[in-house]
Amino acid sequence: MRKFLIALTVCAVMLCGCRKQSQEDKYSINYEAYCRTLTEATKFVPMSRYYSVSGAMSQMPDGTYRYYVFVDNPRIAMTDIVVLAVESGTEYAAGSKMMPSSGIFGDAYSMIPYQINKENGYVKGIMLNGECSDDHVLLHVLVEWKDRSRKNARREFIELSLNYEDDPYQPDDEESSEDTESEED
Repeated sequence: MRKFLIALTVCAVMLCGCRKQSQEDKYSINYEAYCRTLTEATKFVPMSRYYSVSGAMSQMPDGTYRYYVFVDNPRIAMTDIVVLAVESGTEYAAGSKMMPSSGIFGDAYSMIPYQINKENGYVKGIMLNGECSDDHVLLHVLVEWKDRSRKNARREFIELSLNYEDDPYQPDDEESSEDTESEED
């Protein structure tokens, strides 16, 4: 009987170290995987034939700069969209800040040409924004989506070079309208 209690106690102690992975842990693992995938990518394109992607910069009152990445105008049905923008040269391990993303932490959005239904997650576009200290930034953007059936996934790596002097962006207060989703995860 004593051996049985000792064995039971040992099993209980061993099981105390086991726990289910929390949702936050899963999000962090996904974020790290996407960051590593983007920093390891070697081939980038300036645009996509499936959607529009663009960027802009604005200056903040404290002298820093805010950059914006817009993914919109889908030409095909795109579901469960993940977008991540990483400043060129920033590695995940060395990153002291979170990079702007959508679809990694929480629900992913979908875009279908000429259709918007925000209640069901179908948006006109996705806007990311982040901050930097320079008036120019080279962004590597990962856009991943699934087709309408959610069976086939596609991933594109896009490079955007943004300069504040070229086209200073002045965001409107109405910028975050119902048609466009804005997230910084």
